[in-house]
Amino acid sequence: MRFIAAAAMIGQHTYANESSPVGLGRPDAADLEQARTFGRRVREKIETGDDTPVMVPKPNLPRWVANLPESGVRFLLRQPRVDTEACNRCGVCTARCPAGAIDAQTLAIEEKKCLRCGACVQVCPRSARNMRFYTKAYEKIFAAAGKKRRENRFFL
Repeated sequence: MRFIAAAAMIGQHTYANESSPVGLGRPDAADLEQARTFGRRVREKIETGDDTPVMVPKPNLPRWVANLPESGVRFLLRQPRVDTEACNRCGVCTARCPAGAIDAQTLAIEEKKCLRCGACVQVCPRSARNMRFYTKAYEKIFAAAGKKRRENRFFL
């Protein structure tokens, strides 16, 4: 197998919100236009028979992020909670949970199954679920990271 094209496209981070806006509102119109242009360029490369492999640089994540163990997000984020007063028991969070960690009857989350992905928080139509960082320091790191706009990267 040979990779002839690759892209690192910016999307809204699972934990994005107004106070921690990592990729908030992305992809936007400019991102989508860049994706269309990239798609055209890949098609042109294929049509011309150019199968030159693409070189993708290693990511430049901060060392503390790159070295987190699997499920390391458990060190950063508390398990999502439900505000039973706001919840109307619609079941959308249960259906959206990729790990099947939310009990449909009780809405309780099974700690060991929960990925801390935030899907249940993002999908709740009543904002009845929330998730918090363990410390204010982590919250500040995400807030600072979110203020800087990152750009898409394309490799042909």
